[in-house]
Amino acid sequence: MTTCPKYKRPPKGRKLLLLLFRIDLQNIQELGKKYSWEKPKLCPSCNSIRLWGHGYVIRYFYGYIQGIWMKRWRCPECGAVHTARPCEYPTGFQYPNKIINKMLLIKLKGKPFSSEIPRQNQQYWMKALKFQCSQLENWQSPLQYFMTFIKSGQKPVTFRLKYREIYHSSDPPYLPFAVTVG
Repeated sequence: MTTCPKYKRPPKGRKLLLLLFRIDLQNIQELGKKYSWEKPKLCPSCNSIRLWGHGYVIRYFYGYIQGIWMKRWRCPECGAVHTARPCEYPTGFQYPNKIINKMLLIKLKGKPFSSEIPRQNQQYWMKALKFQCSQLENWQSPLQYFMTFIKSGQKPVTFRLKYREIYHSSDPPYLPFAVTVG
C-alpha cells in the first residue's frame, strides 16, 4: 500500500501575485470557467517551471453586473499563488485606468467630483494620489505630478491605501457598553 506524500504548506508569508493579461472580459464572462487560459511558462517569483492550476476566483469589474471568474496558478516550489488580471485594471481596483485618470484630472483641475462614478471611489483615488506624492517627497502640486505621470505613460494610482487600526495605550474615556445598576 502506498501513501501519498504529506502536503507541504508554503511558508507563513505566502506570496500572492498578479499576472497581467491582455484579455477580453466580455469573452471570459460568456465562457466562464471554460475559457482557455494561457498557462505562464515560469513562476514570476522563483522562475520554476512547475505551475499548477489552483482553481478560479471571482473578481468584479466596472461595467459588468456579475463577477467574472479569474484563473489562478500555484507554484509548489515557492508556494506563491498567481491570479490572472486584465492589464487595463490596476491592482485592487474595479475601474480601468482610463476612468481613474479621467476622474482624477477633473478633480485636480478644480471641478467637483463627477456624478458618473460614486464620490467615495473618487475621493479614495485622490487620497491615494496625494499619499503617493508624499511618499515620493514630491513638493510640486498633485496636478503637475499627475501630468508628468500621464505624459510618461505610467499609471499614477497603482496601489491601495492600507489602513491600520489605532490602538490606544490607555483606556477609552467611555465605556463600551452602558451599565445600569438597579
